[in-house]
Amino acid sequence: MTTAESFFSLLKSHRESKGVEIQEIAEYTKINPKYLHAIESGDFKVLPNVYMRLFLRSYAQFIGADTEQALDDYELHTTGKVSAKLENAPESTLENPKEGPSMIGNSPIPPKQIITGIAVIVGLFLFFKLVSGLSEQQVEAETQVKVEAKVEDVPKIESISGKPETVEIELTTPAETTEIPTEDVKKKP
Repeated sequence: MTTAESFFSLLKSHRESKGVEIQEIAEYTKINPKYLHAIESGDFKVLPNVYMRLFLRSYAQFIGADTEQALDDYELHTTGKVSAKLENAPESTLENPKEGPSMIGNSPIPPKQIITGIAVIVGLFLFFKLVSGLSEQQVEAETQVKVEAKVEDVPKIESISGKPETVEIELTTPAETTEIPTEDVKKKP
């Protein structure tokens, strides 16, 4: 790219040299022709950055230009700098490869929150264990009270020995006495 000519005008001249019309690109890529004209004129404010990068990539691919160079030139034109690529990053980012990654150190959750969460879970477990132990004791106490109450409610029967003719029954309340008629009752015809 020369200093006198911008990358988008180079893309336009590349397209014209290949004899490709804007309408052809629009039909193939399904990009509105007004956005393709905006790319060639350098009006990159008509769309958000993400869409402009996608459209620029499709445009450059269709006309046979270097897509990576076009995107780098676009970034340099819009931001003034080119960001480093991930391909150039080292494979291992570990400082000491023998140790391996720390489980807590790489976690997005802070260690204090992890420890607090574990403490809450253990606390809830102990609480429910205590409550279930108390409820078991209460159930046992209730069954003992019911058994004792049933035993006390049963009337005691004393055994009577002797012949039935000789046993006299002592009645304590008047309601329990019954009158036995001693005289013959005359029946009316």
